[in-house]
Amino acid sequence: MGFQSFVKDTSNWINDKIGSPSGPINPPFTQTASSHSIVIKTGDGKKIGRIQSWNPTVSRTIDSIYEVHADATGEPIECIPQIQTTNTIAVNRYELYSAHIGEAFGVKTGLSNDDLYTLILQKNPINIREIWRDPYGGLRAYVYAGCYFNSLGQTIAATDDRILKVNASLTFTRKLRMI
Repeated sequence: MGFQSFVKDTSNWINDKIGSPSGPINPPFTQTASSHSIVIKTGDGKKIGRIQSWNPTVSRTIDSIYEVHADATGEPIECIPQIQTTNTIAVNRYELYSAHIGEAFGVKTGLSNDDLYTLILQKNPINIREIWRDPYGGLRAYVYAGCYFNSLGQTIAATDDRILKVNASLTFTRKLRMI
């Protein structure tokens, strides 16, 4: 699927889901945004589920410019923004018997169960949808395009709740606002 057709399909999918029972649930009537209002889905529209934390980050370097002369105070005289260098998502998720992390995120490994047990099995990027609904009827939807897993780990412990947790990080090409 080409990128343009993906954007069109995503826009159509989002428009079809507004107000639908299978769309994002209605969050509590508060001024403060809560995680009740967010749904994370694959590029194909399947809910990923069991996500415990979702931390998208973008960053860029800002270079400070200084001036050399007798009256200089040592403070920058201007800041110059550079290119955006970090597009990552840190995610923590409970592991499921029925859908390991690669399968849940829609990674096609070529294996019968799409178990992403090593990063080299992901040969193609995936797209991820993030949908926000506020209690007043507002809707925002974003697509993280061109995602690759760049780290993958597990937390296995016998001393706490004994739930297997997957800790992963993805790098994405760009974040697009769809609505």
